[in-house]
Amino acid sequence: MQDPAVVAAGPWAGTREWVGLSVLALPAFVIALDFSVLNLAVPDISRQLMPSATEVLWIVDIYGFMLAKRRAVSAAPSNCAARSGCPSSACTPARPVSAWATA
Repeated sequence: MQDPAVVAAGPWAGTREWVGLSVLALPAFVIALDFSVLNLAVPDISRQLMPSATEVLWIVDIYGFMLAKRRAVSAAPSNCAARSGCPSSACTPARPVSAWATA
């Protein structure tokens, strides 16, 4: 007889779920690795460029700001295309705003 808690929980994750998890986790790992490499490079950058404390802060922070901007800009067309009734050609940023309203 099976344990009722195991039956209620559902089946274990299959290969498809693990592949999906790895596809989603790999970009997060790469970004974390990039930040680690940048933080390890700060002493060498400071020796060569002689920045002030504020400039070092900007060097470290601007990388995160640019990654966040890139993610937000790349997510906008995909969010638009994911909505029902929105053709992907109407979501390209090259079209004028009036074309977005009529699509």
